[in-house]
Amino acid sequence: KNAYFVDKGFITVERPNITLENLAVTDNATTGVFVGSSNAVIRGVYIARSGMLGLAGNHADNLLVDRVLSEANNLEHFNSAPVSGGAQSVNATTVSFTRSRVVTFQNSVFRFNYGPGMWFDESTYDIDLSGNETRSNTGHGISLEISATATVVNNIIESNPGGQGIKVNNTSNVQIWNN
Repeated sequence: KNAYFVDKGFITVERPNITLENLAVTDNATTGVFVGSSNAVIRGVYIARSGMLGLAGNHADNLLVDRVLSEANNLEHFNSAPVSGGAQSVNATTVSFTRSRVVTFQNSVFRFNYGPGMWFDESTYDIDLSGNETRSNTGHGISLEISATATVVNNIIESNPGGQGIKVNNTSNVQIWNN
């Protein structure tokens, strides 16, 4: 196993052109799925009750996330800054992605996570978020931070009481409509 990926996630995508499809990833200590390579597809995956992050990635260029349900992650209550929640791309959130180019999230749900629903940070470029739901997370519904070129359209973002629905922080060329 590549030393970079040690402890990155219960499932780690370490090579280009990998598809994870129709899986359930539940009840793990830290991150459910970590993507660290290009051209990955995460489709029809259920991620729940991860200790820290549900779905994360770094250098995950040309990523497609489709029909993912990520819920009740960050059960260990890691600090949501810089890490924790449903999906982010650096270290901890429900969804967390960093340093990635051409990232598409569609038709997915991020709910009941302890932290932000979706977090894109540290030079993530060309983000397309469409047809997703971020509900009842304790942080922001969607956070775009220190990145560029994002389209956020046709999403349902509600009841994320610990932050804003959509937070745009130091991110250029962002288009938001019909949410």
